[in-house]
Amino acid sequence: MPQMEKAEAIESKRLLARAKGLCGLACVRWRDESVALPDTLKWQRKTLSANKVELHLRFPGEEMMPKKPTVDDARLILELYDLRREPELRKARQWWLITFWPKNADDFVKVATTMGSEENNWLRQVGSYWGIAVSFVLNGVVSEKLFFQLSFCGELYFIFAKVRPFLLEIREKMKNPDLFLTMEKAILGSKMARAQFEKVEARVAAMREQR
Repeated sequence: MPQMEKAEAIESKRLLARAKGLCGLACVRWRDESVALPDTLKWQRKTLSANKVELHLRFPGEEMMPKKPTVDDARLILELYDLRREPELRKARQWWLITFWPKNADDFVKVATTMGSEENNWLRQVGSYWGIAVSFVLNGVVSEKLFFQLSFCGELYFIFAKVRPFLLEIREKMKNPDLFLTMEKAILGSKMARAQFEKVEARVAAMREQR
């Protein structure tokens, strides 16, 4: 298994283990499809026990059932936030937010297909992090109301807004129709998230014009 895939697998197990401990889940089965590249296009199913929770993805416009926030929800949000402070993930986030401004699908594909480069690793790390995180919302593991707060999820909106203008072309060029699909369904499947995203998307568009 390539080194990057091992790192993603370790990070995934750590997140899922924390969700299990905080929310009393026996297991979560997830699909990391947020930044699936040519060597990771197949479904990745991680079975942690005999009991499974199926990931039910929703189509844009299909509302998620609101979940009243609990103390465990708040703890999981804080755990997810704390993971961002990991040094390498912090570098990856910095690159996504400040340095990486793809002007078209080709700009994204160039990084996504340069396997082994630092930028390629960063692309994967941040995509994997948010792919796992939003899977908790789609599974009903964590409160949508807490998760989609701009103070917590602003980074997710910002990243998705950067690629959305040419997302269909990216999927076609990468031959992966599921690229960023988990993020897309989580954001567009929530009335609250859509409202927040629209504000960020407008800001990202204005920033793109100024560059």
